[in-house]
Amino acid sequence: MSGAVFLSDTNSRQIYRVRSLTGGRQLLDNAQVVAGTGEQCVPFDEARCGDGGKAMEAALMNPRGIAVDKNGLMYFVDATMIRKVDQNGIISTLIKTNDLTAVRPLSCDSSMDVSQVRRGKHGEQKNI
Repeated sequence: MSGAVFLSDTNSRQIYRVRSLTGGRQLLDNAQVVAGTGEQCVPFDEARCGDGGKAMEAALMNPRGIAVDKNGLMYFVDATMIRKVDQNGIISTLIKTNDLTAVRPLSCDSSMDVSQVRRGKHGEQKNI
């Protein structure tokens, strides 16, 4: 709705907002980091992954599949989690797997039975 374009880079473990949609510029010259420090989030280490803090200071695992709702809330898949960045730039985990050994990322076109997931520490129940 705002016309903004967001890109996820799984190699750098960051999500970018494109500044200008005209011209052919290098990504780092034309993008602003909105989530991720580039450090890898260790599975199930909520303190290190940044929940409840600024998204730009959070560690991510494998960001992909970005969606932004009409209120400006950003949702994305991060390995086996669904994470959210609110309008104030605060990140939280909405859904993650119950299986502590699960480190295989979810693909954008895969599905998971609801019995395999639980809400994150700061998660809230939402239809996404």
